[in-house]
Amino acid sequence: MIACGAIAQPCAEVVARRGWDVDVVPLPPLLHNQPARIAGEVERLALRLRSTYASVAIGYADCGTYGALDEVCARLGLARLAGLHCYDLYAGADRIRSAPA
Repeated sequence: MIACGAIAQPCAEVVARRGWDVDVVPLPPLLHNQPARIAGEVERLALRLRSTYASVAIGYADCGTYGALDEVCARLGLARLAGLHCYDLYAGADRIRSAPA
């Protein structure tokens, strides 16, 4: 799993707790300060990992890529986490939408 640096550690903890045969490979959390770079970095890493792993999953929400990450996932046949950003992953999209501004 290619994971956003902000959720890689919790993902690795879930994987370990459940005993899944999954490696969590994080990208730097500072990419969130440059979301235009996320899709390209995910694509480069996914292509590299495909030579080692039977499957690759994306542990990212859209994270400000405005659909660019979805385009990479569609092109490479990869699945990513639902949501617009990490807050959706932690709290749930419905809860975020209903929060007072």
